Amino acid sequence: MRKALLFTGGAGLLAILLYVAIPEFLIRVFYGEAYIASAGLLGYMAIAMTLYALVNLLVTYFISIKEWSFLGILIVSVLVQTLGIVYYHQSLLQIITVLGATQGALTIALCFIAFKHYRRSSFRV
Repeated sequence: MRKALLFTGGAGLLAILLYVAIPEFLIRVFYGEAYIASAGLLGYMAIAMTLYALVNLLVTYFISIKEWSFLGILIVSVLVQTLGIVYYHQSLLQIITVLGATQGALTIALCFIAFKHYRRSSFRV
């Protein structure tokens, strides 16, 4: 699991660096001039999507080991994210901020649960 998290986080970090370094170029190549105004959002969106990838990996891991203690925090996170988007949607940056904040908090919480599970299981005889 640790290797998968490191690989996913590393790939995400690489994408973030790329999207922050040359966002205009990437948008021109893949989408054209019509979307160039959104270049400033690309790095923020990459952060949010990297966090989504980590959450997805952790949730899949928990399901595979039949560890269901994550469900409560996942449900709360979904509700908070939904309400955040309902109330803070004046701009795409606000929506991306809500996505990033909720996924960041959820990633930390799920990592904590995974660490607790790992410590419990490694002390079994």
